[in-house]
Amino acid sequence: MRRHLATSILAITAVLAACSSPIALRTAPVKTDACDEALLLGELVTSAQGGLAVRAADQTTEVMWPFGYTATQESTGVVLRDTTGKIVAHVGQRVSMGGGGGSNGFFNACAGTVMEVSNTGG
Repeated sequence: MRRHLATSILAITAVLAACSSPIALRTAPVKTDACDEALLLGELVTSAQGGLAVRAADQTTEVMWPFGYTATQESTGVVLRDTTGKIVAHVGQRVSMGGGGGSNGFFNACAGTVMEVSNTGG
């Protein structure tokens, strides 16, 4: 019985892992240590232009994500991952990040600053 349960759990895990599919994400072409000091705060949303963007009030800001970041469609929704593969944000959640506007018209997010923020507390 336990062996059957363990085998079933492994099979389900494999199926769920196979459900993950990459999403085209606009990222910086090279790794950089330079970073502007502006703050972007809002809801992480999907974007046809850059893959993921940030919406605050009635404005959507397109983002140039740090070099090496990726986005995938998971069974639970779209997630943003850092260079290590760690999930740093989920679409629909509030996020904050440091960076600044670039000549490319995107907000250039700085590596290591992208994070979900609590929706509680007003």
